[in-house]
Amino acid sequence: LVSAAGSDVVLPRGRVYACNTGKNSGNSALDCGGAILLEDSELIGNWRAINLSGAALTVSNIVRTCLFEENSANWYGAGIRMSSTTPTLVEGCRFYRNAGLGEAYRCSSTITFSGAGRGWVGDCRFEENRVRVNCHGSVIIEGSGTFVFARCAFLRNTLVSNSDRTYHSAGIMAM
Repeated sequence: LVSAAGSDVVLPRGRVYACNTGKNSGNSALDCGGAILLEDSELIGNWRAINLSGAALTVSNIVRTCLFEENSANWYGAGIRMSSTTPTLVEGCRFYRNAGLGEAYRCSSTITFSGAGRGWVGDCRFEENRVRVNCHGSVIIEGSGTFVFARCAFLRNTLVSNSDRTYHSAGIMAM
């Protein structure tokens, strides 16, 4: 599913399963150029679940009570990649057994926030996610944005690194 710049997506109780988008760095199962409202949805077995790249300042991206399971990526986040300046709320979601496969340092197993956006991640569970090789962490935060994590649980996430990089994290990595 691709929404062009400025086009909004509303997907309540959606099911997005096993979308293999070619496994290159830019592809995602949901590629949103506008704002997104995603509630009570499952994103399972995809090559990067969501890419948020819109620039709307009068609305917010809302991802609430969703399950991100067994998604993978080799660049940016396997669950959510956010390079948007649109404010983003991720709330009550579970990130379970996602994999950052490690061909690039911005790789994460769950969420990568980059750029000048603002985000709030609250009441989420990050469980048994794994990063390897050149990935930096389960969650990557980079750029000049502001991101807040509140009441989140990080449980049994793993980092396996054969990298020459100095810093890695099985939790949150701020760059």
